Amino acid sequence: MPTLSIVIRSKQKLAHVRFRLCDGYKELYYKSPVIVEVADFDQKKMKYKRSAAISPAEREEKEMQIKNIADKLLSVYNKFSPATSQEITALIDTGETTKLVIPFFDTFLAQNPIAPSRQKGYRTVKANLLAYETEQNSRLNFDTINEKDLRGFYLYLTINKGLSINYAVTSLKKLRAVCNYAIKTDITANYPFRKFKMPNEVYGTPQFLTIDERNALYSFDLSEHPKLVVQRDIFVFQCLTGCRVGNLNELTPANITDGYLEYIPKKTINERAEIVRVPLHPVAMEIIERYKGVDLKGRLLPFISSQKYNDDIKLVLEAAGIDRKIAILNPQTRREEIHPLFEVASSHMARRTFIGNLYKQVKDPNIICSMSGHAEGSKAFARYRAIDDEIKQSVINLL
Repeated sequence: MPTLSIVIRSKQKLAHVRFRLCDGYKELYYKSPVIVEVADFDQKKMKYKRSAAISPAEREEKEMQIKNIADKLLSVYNKFSPATSQEITALIDTGETTKLVIPFFDTFLAQNPIAPSRQKGYRTVKANLLAYETEQNSRLNFDTINEKDLRGFYLYLTINKGLSINYAVTSLKKLRAVCNYAIKTDITANYPFRKFKMPNEVYGTPQFLTIDERNALYSFDLSEHPKLVVQRDIFVFQCLTGCRVGNLNELTPANITDGYLEYIPKKTINERAEIVRVPLHPVAMEIIERYKGVDLKGRLLPFISSQKYNDDIKLVLEAAGIDRKIAILNPQTRREEIHPLFEVASSHMARRTFIGNLYKQVKDPNIICSMSGHAEGSKAFARYRAIDDEIKQSVINLL
């Protein structure tokens, strides 16, 4: 919490009231237009002394002016985090806040139909952008942001924070959407991405469990690890339904209708509120029946937090000996690495297991889209076309 005080160092009879705002890391100063009699003013109390020879009306007016400025300083600081005294002065005196990039994120999210799960991503970009601005000791403005700023933010994410190139590119795309909306709403005419060459996102071939591995996992005796049984069952259920973990955690018995799982994907609910219908595999029905009425919150299955779920998935697969060596692309180095499957397993691998095994059987991605919640024609399926060595071998055998 920043502290605010008044500093008057003038040896003259009259002086402007100067404010000092300190947050423990930096000090900002603001020279207000209010002029007071130095000898009559109590800096610590930010009020006139009782003995001051000033009329009650003038005393009340000036003290109210000082209080209003103090309140505004704190409000502006908390909302815009100005880095310099010049910046906070500009914000107070001119009110030029709509040109700043950081606060416009809130306007963008408030005025656009973006799913809560995706809003979280935008807020993360906003936080990283604020950290970058703080490091640069400057604030990005829509009228002046340029290619150099975008490159600097990209390098900050990949080098300073050690995040992957794909993560940085995704962040820049979100920033681009905010910049486009600023242009659309006449905040600015400046488009900083015009000369900026966006790096490419690179993803490896999707890795997932085979049907045999999934079945072996489900039948594996976990009596030595009883706490993992429930998470194993939930993971297998996700492998058989393909829903994202955000939807998985909120499923209730009401989502089951005549042997089908029905839900609206949270990720795209504001773009297309289409119901996904997935016929339930006999094993999925068996798991639902096993945990009927178990969850205290009335959910379909007794879910735990997403992070603990991901941790337990790795332990379950390791315990079951699902240690097939797979090649993955390191998102930071963009180099291939070899790992046992259980080391890189997560809830998203369950979704890939559902999609990948369906793709082996049915080559029409639109059929799979209707059960996975992807948009028709999704580029995500381009990566699945490279997975089936069995089909490749059968083609080679035709030579």
